[in-house]
Amino acid sequence: MTKPRGLTGVGAALAGLGLVSGAAQAGVFFGGTAGRSSIDDYEFGAGDINQRQDDSDTAWSLFLGYQWSPYLATTIGYTDLGELTASGTSVDGGEGGGSTDYTDKISATAMDITAIGILPFSTFAGDGSFLGRFSLFAQVGIAFWDQDVNCVACDGGSNFKGGDTGSELLLGGGLNLRITDSLGVHVRYASYPDIGGGDTGHKQDWDFWGIGASWSIR
Repeated sequence: MTKPRGLTGVGAALAGLGLVSGAAQAGVFFGGTAGRSSIDDYEFGAGDINQRQDDSDTAWSLFLGYQWSPYLATTIGYTDLGELTASGTSVDGGEGGGSTDYTDKISATAMDITAIGILPFSTFAGDGSFLGRFSLFAQVGIAFWDQDVNCVACDGGSNFKGGDTGSELLLGGGLNLRITDSLGVHVRYASYPDIGGGDTGHKQDWDFWGIGASWSIR
C-alpha cells in the first residue's frame, strides 16, 4: 500500500478570535476556544477494502491578543487539533495474494499570528441595546503547524512514523457576545487549507468549529 495522502495534519491552530469583549477602549485580552476539528475525506488506496475513517476529534485553542480599536485586534495563539484515524485492509495484487490490516493516525498542533477585523453591532444599534452587545469578526493570519503521522502496517506491512512542519494561511470568523465590559463569549470557525505534504505524503484542508470565552484587561 502506498502511503495514504489523506488525513492532513495540520497545524492548525486556531487561535485568536476576535473575541474582544469590551467596548471601545484598547487593551489586552486572553481566552480559549473548544470544539471539533475535521478534514476532507481520507484518500484510501485503490485496492483497500474494509475502510474505516474517524475524521473528526476534539480540538482546542488558547490565545492572547491586543485590541487596538473597536474595529481591529491582533492575536497570538496555540491550537491542539487532536488525533484523526483511518484504517482498512490493503490487498496485495502480486503472486500469493494476501492482505494487511493497517491504521493511519494523524495528530497536529500549531502556533499562529492573526489580525482580526471587528464589526460592532453597537455602531448601528447603540451601546445600550442588547443587540449592541454583539459583534462579527473576521480573522486572517499565518499558522506555523507541526503534524505527526504514525501508520501501522503500511507499505506492505511495514510501519511508518514521521512528521512535517511548515506554515500556511489561516482564515476564520465568528460572532462574539459581550456579557460584561470584561467578559465575552463567542462561536468561531477557522480554515487551514493545504496543510501537510512533505515526507509524510499527507496534504489536505482542515476545519475547526468551536465555542469559547475571552477576558479583557483594561
